[in-house]
Amino acid sequence: MVDTLLLPESLEGGVFLLSFAVGWLAISLLSAFFAGERMWWPFIPAGVMAVIGSLILVGEGGMTLLDFLFNRAGWVWPLVLIALGVVLILRKPQE
Repeated sequence: MVDTLLLPESLEGGVFLLSFAVGWLAISLLSAFFAGERMWWPFIPAGVMAVIGSLILVGEGGMTLLDFLFNRAGWVWPLVLIALGVVLILRKPQE
């Protein structure tokens, strides 16, 4: 097996997610620069990946928080997504 990153194995996931977040941000920046269009949606996956990647890099405290968010409070996520969907449906269109 070839090691490509000279990082401890515990940090590789965090660096991977942060790198992916930069790629999502590049979509928004490059579309504004080359196409003249502003796109906001790439900030959503970029933000999620940046937060999770940063928490992985923090270490034990970040992993504890991730464990709480995704395992112990996992029942909250469907409710948040449903509420977000209702807000988007009921929102008045901008004129």
